[in-house]
Amino acid sequence: MSGRDLRTFLSSHRSGTFHTSKTSSDSLGRKYTVGSAPKVQPVDYEQVLSNIQRHKDNVSTGLKRFKSISKKGKETKETSILRKHHEIWKKEHTRMIDLQSKVRSELNQWRADILAKDDPIFNELLMELTTFESELYEQSQQFRALTLTPVRSVRTELKSLFEERSEVDQLTPSPLELIMAELETVVEQQNKIQQLLQDEYEIVETDLEVFMDDWGICNHGNTLVVKETEKVVRGVPLKVKYLECPDEKLRSEVLNEFSRLDEQFTSLLDEWRSTNESIINLPYGGWSRCNAERFCYLVEQYPPSLTNRRRLYMDRAVREFPYKRREEIVAHESWHHSLQHYLATQRTLLTSWTTHRGELADKVTSLFEEVRQSCQVNSLIMREREEWRQKCQRQYHKVRTWREEKVKVQQAEAAKIAKQRALEEEQHHRDELRQQKKRECEKHEIRQYHSNLESRRHADLEQVRRLEDVVKIEKKKQATLNVGRIEYRHERLSEKIAEAKEAREVAEKEAIEKERRLELLRQQVQVETTSDPERVLQATASTQARLTALTEPDLRQPLYQLHSYTSDKITSDPRVRVETALREAGLHTSHYARKILSKIPPPQRPRPDQASTLFKDTK
Repeated sequence: MSGRDLRTFLSSHRSGTFHTSKTSSDSLGRKYTVGSAPKVQPVDYEQVLSNIQRHKDNVSTGLKRFKSISKKGKETKETSILRKHHEIWKKEHTRMIDLQSKVRSELNQWRADILAKDDPIFNELLMELTTFESELYEQSQQFRALTLTPVRSVRTELKSLFEERSEVDQLTPSPLELIMAELETVVEQQNKIQQLLQDEYEIVETDLEVFMDDWGICNHGNTLVVKETEKVVRGVPLKVKYLECPDEKLRSEVLNEFSRLDEQFTSLLDEWRSTNESIINLPYGGWSRCNAERFCYLVEQYPPSLTNRRRLYMDRAVREFPYKRREEIVAHESWHHSLQHYLATQRTLLTSWTTHRGELADKVTSLFEEVRQSCQVNSLIMREREEWRQKCQRQYHKVRTWREEKVKVQQAEAAKIAKQRALEEEQHHRDELRQQKKRECEKHEIRQYHSNLESRRHADLEQVRRLEDVVKIEKKKQATLNVGRIEYRHERLSEKIAEAKEAREVAEKEAIEKERRLELLRQQVQVETTSDPERVLQATASTQARLTALTEPDLRQPLYQLHSYTSDKITSDPRVRVETALREAGLHTSHYARKILSKIPPPQRPRPDQASTLFKDTK
């Protein structure tokens, strides 16, 4: 019971049961009459209890409505999330179909190119591929016959059987046993096929792992990464190694730059690999290969530009991995993001390494070309040898300056990468702290809400108990007061009866005395004529003259001109007669009477502007 309901209950209860003022006493006194028994208005506690019950029912109805609204909101939210999943999966399905069509078109184009070359080796390879494709098609048809055909036949037989019999209980035991036996056979066959497919899947996976190890391909949770460090050719490139340079010192110094560049990027890669060694050495983030690949495919389906991307793919992951706790999924997500960051940084370093080597090779080629041209000129003009030496020194100085600039640039890039990594770690730490504070606030609000509910419930119980105690005390006081009132009213009634008796005796004596005096007066004024009682019933002379002057039509007109309904018109309405009958039966205030009266048409159709709206709510 809320505060408003409690105030309404107290005001109505006091106004209806606990009046002890003078007005209440006067109204109670007016109920007594001479010769009647004393009456005391009782307290209607049943009405009070019904009011309490009605308020409780209103509260329970509100709670049910709140629960239904909350349930509807959850269902709407769930439907919205599922609709978004469906849209994303539809896009992914379209992309996969397009990719499949592209691969098939490329394969057909490759076959057409092979046929156009008319090479015996390629023709033999194409023949083997065609044979292998036909074998795969036959195996797929055989697999379909062994798996789908029995299931479809059993389904068709069961459907026809249940269509013939309207109820399952009418089936005899023998057909049911045959059906169950056939179903068990199909299930056993399907289990064998599934086991065979699982064994073949494991064999293919093993062959793929051997193939990837042979070709230097690493698989980090469905992310295929070729060992680019082995693809980057270290040392002096071949196009630079055999270039001619007259100055051997300059040649050795310039070629050593490739070794320094390789050592620098190798140290950066080793440092980056040692920093993320815990991520690399944890295969598939502690999950199985199948689950890790499924999680990676799932995350890739949701583009980074999508709103609430993490919420959607985490909801999808929870649905697809019901046997994994949310903490495990979050941990695997963190490992996946760390691995992606590690691989992206590694690719950036390798690309930068390759770019720097190309720039250095181009620079060295141009430098050696300049030196060679200078040497040719100096061989022709010996007098300019000193100038040639100075030019070599200048070129050497340029190379050293360029090397220093490159070192500075590389240091700046390394510092930038380190700063970016620190910022990302700081941002991740802030996000974790924000999420932790948010969860703590939500937990605190939930605990506060439960404590408020508990305190409110205890307060309501205590208030009801106090009200019950107050009602009991007031009932005891009222009972004591009623006893005194009854005694007082008895005394007052006895006094009034005695006074009334004395008044009647005095009135009788006065009436006798008045009658005696009137009799004396009548004797004094008595008329001395004969008695003619019929003269009283006869008309007077003036009345007789007026009636003689009236005609027959004048006698039929009413005494006064009426401008309203007559009694005959009112009683001719069937609704009046039905209402009178219902009133005599005591049913004129019931719902049945209202329903009957609303269906009885009037004698004349009412005007549209005077249509009654009394019974609109009862229809």
